[in-house]
Amino acid sequence: MVRKWGVLFKGDRDIQEFLERLEELAESDGFEMDHLLPCIPILLREKALFWYRNNKRDWASWENFVSDLKAFYLSPGLELEEQIRNNVQGATKTAAEYATRLQTLMRRHGQMSNAARLTQLYQNMRPKYRRYMKCTEFASVLGLLRLAGEYEQLVAQEKTPVVKETKQSARKPAKTVEPAPLEIFEYNWLECCWRCRQTGHTKAQCTNR
Repeated sequence: MVRKWGVLFKGDRDIQEFLERLEELAESDGFEMDHLLPCIPILLREKALFWYRNNKRDWASWENFVSDLKAFYLSPGLELEEQIRNNVQGATKTAAEYATRLQTLMRRHGQMSNAARLTQLYQNMRPKYRRYMKCTEFASVLGLLRLAGEYEQLVAQEKTPVVKETKQSARKPAKTVEPAPLEIFEYNWLECCWRCRQTGHTKAQCTNR
């Protein structure tokens, strides 16, 4: 059953996330955590498996194993409160991505009120977000993320290049004018003056300029 869960720890990811996922799956399948002790080699890989081989002992309970694992993989001297304060929104993180990580840390803390969590989420956001929305404009995490999403949409629209219509494309096509047919003049020297091209007289009689 444990193999089917597909949960592995290689020593290069969040140890808390690994342990929480194990507890969720064990509870879902009605599996006692202490029964996982013989399955530890199945759950660990690479660096974490080397740690197990070098430090394994007869753990009396799952809690004893978890305590040793955390002592090795959690950063010494960096308390959870400090992690929460330092977990600010990165330059490439969306508000939803940032909030998910910070909410996880605050949930693990377990002693922060809803108001304190909301205040911390707002304060750790990038200044551009805080200039767009005031803390009086929302009363929940969903409201905060909704306003943050609106801001991100505005930024995305500003970065979208606007295709300007050229004068040539905007100008209506000119109508095609058919050329007038050429008038063909038939000259009769007996009836028409070839000097002014008018009829009724000859060149010798022409007084026109």
